Amino acid sequence: MNNFTNPTCAEFTELDMLLGITCHTFAAGSQGVNKFLGDFNRGELSHTTPGLNELGIHWVAIYDRVYDVTTYVDAIRENQEPAVGGGEPNLDNNPAAYLTPTLNKVIMNSLGGDATGLYEALFGSSEYIACLEEMFYTGLLDDEFDTFCATLNIMMYCMLVFVALLMVIQFLASMIYVCPRNRTYTEEDVRSPVMVMVPCYNEGDNELRKTIKSVLNTTYPDENKVLFMVADGIVTGNGEDMSTPEHLANILGFDVDEFEDDTFEYDCIGVTHTKNRARVYHGILQKGHKFLKYIVVVKCGLPHEATASAKPGNRGKRDSQLILMGYYNRIHYGRELTELDSAVQRAMGPARNGRP
Repeated sequence: MNNFTNPTCAEFTELDMLLGITCHTFAAGSQGVNKFLGDFNRGELSHTTPGLNELGIHWVAIYDRVYDVTTYVDAIRENQEPAVGGGEPNLDNNPAAYLTPTLNKVIMNSLGGDATGLYEALFGSSEYIACLEEMFYTGLLDDEFDTFCATLNIMMYCMLVFVALLMVIQFLASMIYVCPRNRTYTEEDVRSPVMVMVPCYNEGDNELRKTIKSVLNTTYPDENKVLFMVADGIVTGNGEDMSTPEHLANILGFDVDEFEDDTFEYDCIGVTHTKNRARVYHGILQKGHKFLKYIVVVKCGLPHEATASAKPGNRGKRDSQLILMGYYNRIHYGRELTELDSAVQRAMGPARNGRP
């Protein structure tokens, strides 16, 4: 029994079978496929005249049904003898012109267009349509103008042009902003005080020096900028001989005394601890003709953390950022300040007005 799952190779010999050569011939055909997959309706392709012409095929349309006669026409032209005296070629002796002479004229004289009028004038009946359907049918001709599709296409092109123009404008705007050769701050621009907030955790001397140096060397006026650094706990980095707060003290030039320096409480974020304590240092770093005003907050932890924790005062970088953000929030809305806020507020005065 020949079906979709039992292949049949008629030319196989016993030697082929012994060698295990794979058979790839399925004697199923369209009926076998339908039996295996079930019955399906056969769809019809819809063509437009411009679309058919773009395909580069020979076609004619009769009663809005398209017939692809490319193979037939090419065979005729390959076997066609030159016309005598410049007249029309004689197809009577052309072996490739196997259709009736009248039907040949309909096809050859209507290539790339609608042959319905010529067909009706010569035949007046549909007796040859079945033949054309069997041999050349390829789909339906649909040249109807769809207002909705045309409107949709116009809208799509308009949106495409709009998006392209928007991208060009964005590109030009970014180039106008980026490309000026001489960037200068106006006097009005540099009057506003700025604060550069830098959280740190376990950085060593080299990393801290590069960060502080970059802030010091900015072109913004020294008297209008303040460096605000938060050390996230008494933490010593891998391979370092001093903790991060000690490195900051060594670079910026302030003294640290963990037993004598005042600590200030504030509400922190954390799972284990909701309170923390910190020390506040402030001063001015002088390097040549440049100077940098700074405020340093060192989170040192609650008293019992000094012996119970390897990283006393450590609460995370987000907590470090909220120290400054919370301070400004409470100042802006007139809320009660924490102990740490008050200490930062006192350090703000010299940092805001001080000069070396």
